[in-house]
Amino acid sequence: MHLCNLKTRTMKKSILLSILLSILLSAQSFSQTIGQMLITGTQFAISGGCDAILQADHFYPEQVVKAFPSYELSRDTWQRKYKNGDPAQGEAFLGSTTVLASLTDPFHRVQTLRNVTMVTGAATWAYSTSKSVGYIPVIREGSRNWFEVVSGREINIKPWWAYVGESVFNYAAFNVGKEITFRYIKSK
Repeated sequence: MHLCNLKTRTMKKSILLSILLSILLSAQSFSQTIGQMLITGTQFAISGGCDAILQADHFYPEQVVKAFPSYELSRDTWQRKYKNGDPAQGEAFLGSTTVLASLTDPFHRVQTLRNVTMVTGAATWAYSTSKSVGYIPVIREGSRNWFEVVSGREINIKPWWAYVGESVFNYAAFNVGKEITFRYIKSK
């Protein structure tokens, strides 16, 4: 057996085992429904797919264009951030080289999508984990827990292993999205 095939099989088994373990740990906590896990997992998977496109843009640019025909390579479009494509003339518009760079080329749009889906995935996970509307802790008289959120609902404190399981699940979702997208790009 070829060593590369052995490593691939071992890695596949490890990934599958970690996904199953994380699902079991998450399900044991009863803190997130399957629907909530699918929402956060999808957000992390999209983020991983975007990360694969960004990496492939650097290492396999021609294959990215074959996989996504409307995608333009960053090496060809970076000049759009500047007036007449010349950095010496300054920004094409206010913020085109910083906060609004995502409006200038596909690379920055995909980068922004990766970051937004990662942040919203984390925020969705935190929201569904806390079972609360707000995150401002206040001490209320007669509450069963020291900290209640302003909405009056208590913060859901779970066992440590539930957080680990959910973290592993989200990390696995990110990498599954990345792997699927990268394999798609490489197949072109």
